Amino acid sequence: MSTKRTWGPPGWPWELELLALVFVIIALTIPFYLSYMEGPSQTEMSLIEQAETARRAEQASLDDQRSFFWAVIIIGLYVGHLIVAAASIEMISTPFIYLFTPLVFSMITYYRLYMLSFQKNAAHIVSGNPMEIAAWVLAVIFITLVVTRIRMSRHMARFKGVTWDIVTKNQLDGSFFSELLLAVRPFIYPPRFYKACNEGILIEGWLYIMPISFHSIQSVESVKRMGFMTSGKYLATSTRTMMRIQLSDTPTPIYISPKDRDSFLHYCNQYLSRGKSSQTRDTLHGN
Repeated sequence: MSTKRTWGPPGWPWELELLALVFVIIALTIPFYLSYMEGPSQTEMSLIEQAETARRAEQASLDDQRSFFWAVIIIGLYVGHLIVAAASIEMISTPFIYLFTPLVFSMITYYRLYMLSFQKNAAHIVSGNPMEIAAWVLAVIFITLVVTRIRMSRHMARFKGVTWDIVTKNQLDGSFFSELLLAVRPFIYPPRFYKACNEGILIEGWLYIMPISFHSIQSVESVKRMGFMTSGKYLATSTRTMMRIQLSDTPTPIYISPKDRDSFLHYCNQYLSRGKSSQTRDTLHGN
């Protein structure tokens, strides 16, 4: 596999997109189908039940309007999801929005199924019980995490042949809760390992990876313990061993917290210096 492909951006999260689309289709079709399931035949119904069926038939137009209304909302939300996703796809393999989109559409499905319980002839699937809702939410979260892990494993396979010169765990201490609380990102994307080879740095989390090629790095430096949060992407769990990675194509830095910061920092700066020296020689030879 080419270096460019190995260290390139992970690209569109098709696995997570498919999961979100499945929940969108379920939210659109299943409640609609169940609300129009054929009830018992007229010969099997009592006069009271037949009268109720006739009343329900008179409200069919209103039910159609409600279904159309929900279809517009769901499709609109999905289009909005695609717009936000396209604007937020970056170097991290698991975009933020895909961690929550499946749950949003699944809860819309649950709500629509719950509303069917007020229609006598419609199939009743859910009851609205708090324990049932909690089980529903946990099941969707579990499925999302499994798909996310599958995507992460697929991208990790790109680095199967890479020999890592330095591997260090993240530093975890009390500053994770006291000083990184407002950063939010460390709670969503907690790191596990930081790895480096002569091509770049790999940040590996529980449900994501973030490859950073040395060609895209402008500088790497240590950061003293901060009393307030500055702008940046925090993939760190400590402010005591924090490093700042400044990329060439974006003003927003990346903050990490390798346990063995000094060795990791020295290694990165060593290869960055070699890269800059090589570029200088190429420029001189070109002139």
